Amino acid sequence: MSQTPILENPAQATNLGGYRLTKYREAGGRETTCFSAELTLNGATIATVRNDGNGGSNFYWFKTPQERDAFFAFATTWNAGTRLAGIEDEDEFVVYLSVVAAMNRQRKVAFVLDGDDFTGTGEYRTFPARVTREEAVQALRALPYSAQHPRVWDRDSAQFVAII
Repeated sequence: MSQTPILENPAQATNLGGYRLTKYREAGGRETTCFSAELTLNGATIATVRNDGNGGSNFYWFKTPQERDAFFAFATTWNAGTRLAGIEDEDEFVVYLSVVAAMNRQRKVAFVLDGDDFTGTGEYRTFPARVTREEAVQALRALPYSAQHPRVWDRDSAQFVAII
């Protein structure tokens, strides 16, 4: 099993407001992850975001003040109700967007079963790289997986979706 950063409220994964990170690059950091990325809204770049990895908040360079205000307002709403609500909401949102970016880059088919806790602990499973998505879905529809309500990672919706 693989693990990724924790998402406190599972409902947060269902609404990303059209925001995504592209051109995401990360390296180690002394206190936080050092990264740079482009922030997009519905596929259009609206900002550059980075963190130098030395602790502290992310740095944002938005194309317009309106895009900045809209992003910060969305991030505040997205993070509301969590134990970190009101504390660098935009950075918390970017952390989850980085998880989405990492999941979308994966070459292996990622999936979860009943009992796996992707949003709480980052737990998920993968098939070997040689297994295609179609083969994975076929395997998940059969026992023993089918009895455990399998869900596969869907790049478009940026979440695990049920196998039908």
